[in-house]
Amino acid sequence: MYGTGWLNFSSTLSDNAKKYNFKTVSLIDHWTSYNQRFHNNAFPDAILVMDDTAYKKANKIFKSKSIIFKIKNYYLDAVKSACDFEKKKRDHIVFLSEPHIVNKNNLKTFEYILLEDILKMFDKVIVRLHPKESKNKYYDLISKFPKANISIVDPYEENLGSTLSKSKLSIGIQSTALYLSYLLGINTVSILPKKCLTPNIPLPKKYILKKLNHVKTLNFTNIERLEPNTNAISFYECINFLSRGNK
Repeated sequence: MYGTGWLNFSSTLSDNAKKYNFKTVSLIDHWTSYNQRFHNNAFPDAILVMDDTAYKKANKIFKSKSIIFKIKNYYLDAVKSACDFEKKKRDHIVFLSEPHIVNKNNLKTFEYILLEDILKMFDKVIVRLHPKESKNKYYDLISKFPKANISIVDPYEENLGSTLSKSKLSIGIQSTALYLSYLLGINTVSILPKKCLTPNIPLPKKYILKKLNHVKTLNFTNIERLEPNTNAISFYECINFLSRGNK
């Protein structure tokens, strides 16, 4: 089993699978660049996804190449179990930072501007860093707000569920954590600069904004959220199916 990130070795695995007669399974954990996931058309025996949006997209692109399974989102279950909405006061804005937007359409600059606007608009803000980000990433910016109630969360010191338990509104650009926040019933918005990016996380369109101040006009009541684990199978069921020799 393997992922489909930047270090793609699907063709090497495919060659060895044919040589040594073993099955290959690949997990796609996002909603973008599907056509670039498998080099040299080296498709696995099975492709695993974790929600309906990804399942429909994978079926459209890979149906004739691999078996597509929608499996349970075990990470979502882990985040849910770590949430403690009853004991923690949900009175913070949570900004979900991300590292993969540097040097793309000036988005590095946009991210800093967005956080600055958040700090100007809201009183209590938690900045949750991505595991690949430096703890000092926003030090210079935050130092401009010495009287503000700002917390920096190191993801290695606090799990995502614990952070989101304190959120009354989660804000970010395209972090996967935004989607998890939304699925947990938390008010969630993605802010995308005009003409810079197309949305790539499956939030409802009304929660994908061009400007932060548009959040004031949103009505978050009566939000109908889909449960991603509906009609999903377990990882064990998937592997058991493949081990029986089905193709």
